[in-house]
Amino acid sequence: MRILGISPGHDSSICVINDGEIEFFAKEERFSRIKRDAFPFIVLDLVAERFKSIDQVTYAWHPNDCEKFESMNAYVHKKFNLPITVITSGETHHLAHAAGTFYASGFERALVVVIDRDGSIHENTWRNFYHSHEEKGGREAESVYDCSYPSVFKCLYKNYWTHETFSIAKKYEAATTLIGENCLEGGKTMGLAAYGSKDLYPKLTDNNFEHIKVSFNGALPTSMFKGLQGKIAKDITPKNFKFYADPCQHVQTDTQQEALELIKKWIAITGIKNICISGGYGLNVVANSYYVEQLPDCKFYFDPLADDSGTSIGAALSLYYKITQDSKSHPFQNNFYHFYENCFNQYGKAASIKDVLKLLLDQQIVALFEGAPEAGPRALGHRSLLLDPRNPKGKDIINKVKKREWYRPFAGVILSEHFEEYFDTLGLKDSPYMTLNFKCKRPKEIPAIVHVDNTCRVQTIKTGFLYDLLKLFYKETGCPILLNTSLNIAGQPLVQTKTEAIKDFKNIYFVDDQRLF
Repeated sequence: MRILGISPGHDSSICVINDGEIEFFAKEERFSRIKRDAFPFIVLDLVAERFKSIDQVTYAWHPNDCEKFESMNAYVHKKFNLPITVITSGETHHLAHAAGTFYASGFERALVVVIDRDGSIHENTWRNFYHSHEEKGGREAESVYDCSYPSVFKCLYKNYWTHETFSIAKKYEAATTLIGENCLEGGKTMGLAAYGSKDLYPKLTDNNFEHIKVSFNGALPTSMFKGLQGKIAKDITPKNFKFYADPCQHVQTDTQQEALELIKKWIAITGIKNICISGGYGLNVVANSYYVEQLPDCKFYFDPLADDSGTSIGAALSLYYKITQDSKSHPFQNNFYHFYENCFNQYGKAASIKDVLKLLLDQQIVALFEGAPEAGPRALGHRSLLLDPRNPKGKDIINKVKKREWYRPFAGVILSEHFEEYFDTLGLKDSPYMTLNFKCKRPKEIPAIVHVDNTCRVQTIKTGFLYDLLKLFYKETGCPILLNTSLNIAGQPLVQTKTEAIKDFKNIYFVDDQRLF
């Protein structure tokens, strides 16, 4: 059975599931070159070219939640010549998040906690939600599910944010908006928070959060963050950063504690200690590490596709298991699900892995381009920029190359066998998807990747070209780590093709598994 899953909102994507296995996955932004692009019409065309038949179609949103549902539905009909009865109504948004995360986790049963800024709309109030401050309905904000095979998703708890109430992700969105960023750029808030004080403001609660006015366009400041309104990110300098960093730290600390209390409550009620985390807030590596630290007896799975792009997978898998009642688990083996494309155009001269090593030893930046691109938002070695982490100016160099803010940190990729030597692993054996950060034991040795709070987002590796390269680097330097960041310019998606890579990074070396460009 072949099922087409569609996520039509921001970070839009399309997934094709065939008998429980991912056959195709792609994000619209990788082809449109518009970051977080919505409504995946380009990718749908690619699917139609590759697959002549589709048995079922499902959406990661309820039709009432998506203004362009009807036009997209009509487009699907046209492309696949499907009868109307084949098109399903779709899932609630949080259920799509939960399904994708649970089925990827490998757990037979788990609590799935979804923390997201905007989910499906409550009680069919969608038509006037954005126009009424008195509307009693609201959008999904936090959900907790008791999940088990083949298709049990028992909703234990659901919180809706409205114009008069707030949520974990909306509080975080407020801080992001207040420093002049798009509300979806929470990673910048997280990076800046490490420079701030935890004790500047009182604890945020629904009752004392009146200073944040929520609208369809995001969060707008009033009294507590007076002075921040109208400021933009470029105003943040090494001389004035505390003015911005303190509120970010405050919101980071408060929201992760609130999320932890939610998780602890439902562990106590259910006794379930397999925990899956999804939704946009699930990309918050600081919060994720906090949960692991505070709940050492639990097993966690943090979805590398916790943003909305992963919901196309969740919607498709949810429908598959409902229809088939398949009791077999199909856990994801890696994070590379992208559509094959002829993106290996040849540029330049051939080179060996030792040539790449020499470039790194000479303090050059190397761009790694290998196989299908990462499905998620983080570089895991298929579309990466690499640099020697021992370089004390490494962070400033890469931020300048990528045109990023000076305060943003970089991740490290490390040989799995050396993970515990360099980091407090919180009892974990590996961290393959950069979903957590860890305290560094030897920060002076790798200054390019250690943040101001002595932490680092870490990817552990065991196989592949990058592993082989890092083994050689370790042999030469005694350092089993490289700086690893995404192959893109700030504000743009990960590159899809070498043509795009060359266009963005004309003076950087490119390598696939056999060639240096």
